[in-house]
Amino acid sequence: MKGNILIINTGSTTTKLGYFSDGKRVFDEKLEHSAEEVAKYPSVMDQSDMRRQAIKDFMRSRGIPFEDVDIVMARGGLITPVMTGVYNVNQDMRDVLFSGRDGVHACNLSAILADDIAREINAMRAEEDLEPRF
Repeated sequence: MKGNILIINTGSTTTKLGYFSDGKRVFDEKLEHSAEEVAKYPSVMDQSDMRRQAIKDFMRSRGIPFEDVDIVMARGGLITPVMTGVYNVNQDMRDVLFSGRDGVHACNLSAILADDIAREINAMRAEEDLEPRF
């Protein structure tokens, strides 16, 4: 398998990241967010920018440019039961996860962060006149 995959799994005080290049694990990290840090936000969903920046900073510290990522994957979040599988994040999914319609939990951030990061990567690639990846 060729390509670079970033995997995101958010928890109440952690953001777990996995990164694979050409099928080989490059890292499997757990970014810790202190109780004081997460308490600054009125809701879990308000932590999105903070966690996205933590992911970007970590990737930068590992020398991995965002635009090198080919696929961003994430834990799904609390959504009405669906068939097992892989889904593209769309606006309906974002709305359900953000609203907490089917439950409020930090895992709801995973798919939203993955989608935001994928959009950011595509914007970076567009600036460089490169094909979008997602």
